[in-house]
Amino acid sequence: MYKSWLQELCQPRRWAPPKYAHRRVGPNHAPLFGATVSVNGAEFRMPDDSARSAKEAHNIPAKAAFEHLSSLSAAGASPALWISSSSSNPNTHPLFRLDHGRAPVSSSSSLHFVP
Repeated sequence: MYKSWLQELCQPRRWAPPKYAHRRVGPNHAPLFGATVSVNGAEFRMPDDSARSAKEAHNIPAKAAFEHLSSLSAAGASPALWISSSSSNPNTHPLFRLDHGRAPVSSSSSLHFVP
């Protein structure tokens, strides 16, 4: 569900489609999956491999990306200014880091930029 919403968010902004990568860990009878989604230079990652399927794993970071990017886009902030000029703190999502080629915003944040 969030994968398609994220795709729809990217199209009118003329961003490249989101790119997904997943990893599989654990035994064959009980695999777990983790995933990452890259959108317009930003990367959203699951902190652990806890999804029961690749489809579920893709949807989890897609949800975080959709919620984060749609709230920032609605505010009219440019991607380069999201962290510094956003009135709300984008470093509050409990499950994800946002990677955007910069050092961490703060050591206590769970959403942050890394090189």
